[in-house]
Amino acid sequence: MEGGSALIGFLFALTSYYPCSGQGILATKFLKTSVIVEYESVRIEPMFTDPVIHNQECSQLCTRDYGCRKYMVATDITTHDKLCYRYSDGENCVASSSELSNKESVCYRKLKQSNGTHCVSPVGYYGTNCEYIIKDCYHGQYINFKSTSLSYVKPANKIFEVLCDFNNGMTNIQIRRSDSVEVNFNRTWNDYVNGFGNTHSEYWLGLQNIFDLTNNVPSFNLDITLNHSCSILYPNFKLMYSTSDFVFSASAPPSDGCFIGDIDFRGAQFVTYDRPSTPRSCALPQVGGWWYTPWPCTMNLNSPRDTLNDVHISFVMMRLYP
Repeated sequence: MEGGSALIGFLFALTSYYPCSGQGILATKFLKTSVIVEYESVRIEPMFTDPVIHNQECSQLCTRDYGCRKYMVATDITTHDKLCYRYSDGENCVASSSELSNKESVCYRKLKQSNGTHCVSPVGYYGTNCEYIIKDCYHGQYINFKSTSLSYVKPANKIFEVLCDFNNGMTNIQIRRSDSVEVNFNRTWNDYVNGFGNTHSEYWLGLQNIFDLTNNVPSFNLDITLNHSCSILYPNFKLMYSTSDFVFSASAPPSDGCFIGDIDFRGAQFVTYDRPSTPRSCALPQVGGWWYTPWPCTMNLNSPRDTLNDVHISFVMMRLYP
């Protein structure tokens, strides 16, 4: 993912004293991650905002707070005050360009932290000492994770971050939204295999990650929600690893609650502009990787926003659920 590509491999141990907890000295490790500048509409509200003098004060506040899993120290453009923002989830921090000086902003997330009986950080880990990771968001719902949260999952050999709706056991694999900084979806085959974007706004989870998610459970359905108002449902969805083309598979035609047509992608290979394939020409005029069928091309929900807006689509969310 783009946000994760800027990670700096820098770890530091922070030791803080809990004067009233009886736990004595605790050590918490943090990883420096990225600050992503976004529109105000995408900015994530922190749990707490505190004035600080030094960055270490913010790390101490986050260490003492089991609900804090990430913090950002930033300078307010207007007041020039240094502020500590504490958040409950996520790898990277999101800042609005209108209120923060990005050059002076830093973001750190907690690594593993347990309260002695169960794992409290990061989201997605569980067990007494955070020794396990959920396979997907439905697994998180099963072990009683709550609400909607950015979470780590490990369906196969790789750990990655997704947006989870734990209340409904839904795993988000793609989001497009017109109220955020636009992510370029006209990408190479390797980008589509590995994933890209910002999990706080627009992102593509990655074909390999989607393959791992859909091939390590008995079955998942695919829900594509458009404009927050209607859905297209594909029963028993999975990706088939046929000659590395990630073929779209579902057990029946889609149920189209949006009435937009050209949405049956079953049997289609995933195509990008740099990946030779029979329906390769579809990726050129449409711009963006997708499961194209032979001409005329099926609808592509990874096309540029102006193409999406031609059919009045301002929001897309693709989710897996049992």
